[in-house]
Amino acid sequence: MPFGFGKKDDGVAFTTDITDRDELEEIQRVAHRLDANEKVIIVAKQSRLKPGGSKMSPDTIFITDRRIFIRNPSALGMRESTESITYDKITALEIERGMMSSTLKIRASGYQGDIDAIAKDKAEKVAQYVRNAMDRAKKSQALQGGAQVSIADELAKLAKLGAGRPFRGRVLADEARAPKEAQAAQREVVVIVAPSSIPSCTHACQAGMKSARCSTRTCENGRFQSSWRQ
Repeated sequence: MPFGFGKKDDGVAFTTDITDRDELEEIQRVAHRLDANEKVIIVAKQSRLKPGGSKMSPDTIFITDRRIFIRNPSALGMRESTESITYDKITALEIERGMMSSTLKIRASGYQGDIDAIAKDKAEKVAQYVRNAMDRAKKSQALQGGAQVSIADELAKLAKLGAGRPFRGRVLADEARAPKEAQAAQREVVVIVAPSSIPSCTHACQAGMKSARCSTRTCENGRFQSSWRQ
């Protein structure tokens, strides 16, 4: 749900289901850096007292539905640096479990960092959510890659019609034609190539389909178009 937590004159609305007041205050510190409709799922803050923590300026990890966002304050909170890592860039996330807290080890393209003194339960929640998000990102990339391969395969098939020459092709079939006409012209193939590549109708037929009979010849946008029936 959306929140506008903070001072009336500088509060920035953000989206989260978190209700813990301290965590809402942490989100408010970075709300101006969040994208529109970006939802904060988990807030994990480094301990001030446990081994490996920072008493004066602890780091805070924000897990959103789009990325990991890390706030690293310094100079008693007067300054800060931030890291934003989308899930498709993360290569590994490991938990190093200690006696009192855990360390999150994040490895990503362009980023490598360890965040110590994270509460054990928070570290487990972060790891589970991030790993699921990584899996979703990989599946999305695989689907996109498969679509690109399919398009490439179809273009390769069409390329055979023009014997390897640049072309634009389409196959038309009209089942409503009379039987005799359908037998005479079962399909039509249109191929467009450079004028210098095919100087004549005969060559066009030979280049595209050796058994085809050329029927028309036109020039379209400076490119030679041959249309024949098989």
